[in-house]
Amino acid sequence: MAEISPDDFDLIVVGTGLQEALLAAAASKTGKRCETASSATKVEVALSGDDSSLYTDVEVERDSRADLGPLRDYNIDLAPKALYCADPLIGALLACGAQHYLEFKLVQASYVWRGGRLARVPAARADIFRDRSLGPADKRALMRFLTAAAGALHGTGPLYGVFCGRQPLAALLEAQGLAPHLRDFILYALAMADAEQGRAALALYLESAGRYGAGTGALLAPMFGAGELPQAFCRVAAVAGALYVLRRPLAAALLRGGRCVGVRTRDGQVLTCMAMACNTGTLPAAWGGPASPSLARGVCILDGPLQDGESQVTVVIPPRALGGANAAAVRALQVGAATSACPPGRYLLYLSTLSSGASAAHDLRPAGGMVAALGSSAGPGTSPDPGGEDSDDEAVGALASALRGLGEGPGK
Repeated sequence: MAEISPDDFDLIVVGTGLQEALLAAAASKTGKRCETASSATKVEVALSGDDSSLYTDVEVERDSRADLGPLRDYNIDLAPKALYCADPLIGALLACGAQHYLEFKLVQASYVWRGGRLARVPAARADIFRDRSLGPADKRALMRFLTAAAGALHGTGPLYGVFCGRQPLAALLEAQGLAPHLRDFILYALAMADAEQGRAALALYLESAGRYGAGTGALLAPMFGAGELPQAFCRVAAVAGALYVLRRPLAAALLRGGRCVGVRTRDGQVLTCMAMACNTGTLPAAWGGPASPSLARGVCILDGPLQDGESQVTVVIPPRALGGANAAAVRALQVGAATSACPPGRYLLYLSTLSSGASAAHDLRPAGGMVAALGSSAGPGTSPDPGGEDSDDEAVGALASALRGLGEGPGK
């Protein structure tokens, strides 16, 4: 096998994920000699060669009668992503020129599951007052809080100082006297956060809604799937002179005085460097990488959209909204042919939630069944009845699905 040349770098980046690609692009744009290596093993001082998969409990189902068409027409993400329009990642794309290598589609609508119904997340002030699922008092309270929160971002209003503090969003909402269903609406549907987070995400929502025109939503979906995001940064790094070495797994990280001074490939070549960067998921647990919570993820191929005329939508199911079946919030992202992620007439529905420790099917199947049972004919504010007389003809069909757990560990 040919030797890698040159063999001395300022920075060696292990992996080609989003974080690694962004770091390689930033380093290369500032003139650093950067090399990116893909590694299928964990980086040890002397690697053990652990090739175990990150994914567990994978469960695949397919309707034998379904015609999915050519598989090459699908771009299915293992880690799907929708970005706020004002997301810092969008700023990073623009700053390094990566926006030339990818495109986005606006997410047309976002919904929250509340009281057995879908409620549309407001994209503008007028949407709040058109929402029939909220009473007049709730509309005034919601509008008052969102107006005060928007003012706080600009240094004015009654929430200035409070909104920018360290108080978790859930506690802040409770302190403002908002009803529980409004707190869930803001926390899970707008900020898409959990009880310990949310203020920064809510700020992003407020800055993103309507950014690309009156009444437009706050989220963007990448064309061809979220895999295009790291690909765009990889192209920026390559144009700026970064060297990409693929299919040459690393065998060891070489340390001197507690600092990485190089790596050794599996075929024995030594590459020297000033520093090495990698996701904590590639480090051994003994090195003390912070553990991330386990996730349950799923993807379904549907034969119709959740709502007529809406290709890209998100749905949030707050904790315990399914009769206690979901301990954590379940989030769903639907994309269609408009994003070139699947062929016309087919839709990808991504599901994710924190794992309960049971199987991914246990965590996601109640939510997946509920969402798919909505059907194209079930408009916002309707309550689906999967066992009803009309469900056989009207419900959206899941032609194929895969549910999987993402194992615990650093950076996963």
